[in-house]
Amino acid sequence: MRVFNFAAGPATLPVEVLEQVREELTDWHGCGMSVMEVSHRSKAFVAAAQEAEQLLRELLAVPAHYKVLFLQGGATGQFAAIPMNIARADSTVDYLNTGAWSKKALLEARRLTGKVNIAADEAASNYTTVPAGEALRLSAQAAYVHYTPNETIGGVEFPYVPTPQACRWWPTCPRVFCRDRSRSRSSLSSTRVPRRTRSRGTGSGHCA
Repeated sequence: MRVFNFAAGPATLPVEVLEQVREELTDWHGCGMSVMEVSHRSKAFVAAAQEAEQLLRELLAVPAHYKVLFLQGGATGQFAAIPMNIARADSTVDYLNTGAWSKKALLEARRLTGKVNIAADEAASNYTTVPAGEALRLSAQAAYVHYTPNETIGGVEFPYVPTPQACRWWPTCPRVFCRDRSRSRSSLSSTRVPRRTRSRGTGSGHCA
């Protein structure tokens, strides 16, 4: 009897997928080894990576002018990678503090940037709410705005997508919005995200 795991992390896979993995584990596509053993520069592996990107683009409707990066380190690694790549050591960055994951992200930003502006803080509600769009206190010259659309530990999800227009200094306020959708696997493929110039998205497998 099969057990169905509905956890937020590892979850149930189709039996057909598991059976294909079992069949190809020791001999992937007739190459005499598993997919985990072949060279990452080999034609077979490059083709598999290209197919994975194409399928992801189709699934999430990622336009051609967006880059898809497959990165190591998992989503937590992106908490540091975002400020290290999008901000400078003396930059101001905006963070929306709405729960466990956004708190971890802003702690990394405090370590790596000049100033972290808390543009919204839901601690008073014990992280059971999200801020209204018009209540966001965005900085005039922040390098980027970071938020977590779906705080899976607290069970809180944004019902809207924050936009630069929410800033009272529009149009001089930050235009780069980082969405930590790695924590949003439950909504990653079920909601459309408006794509704007200079928006970033991170998805686990993480700035979506």
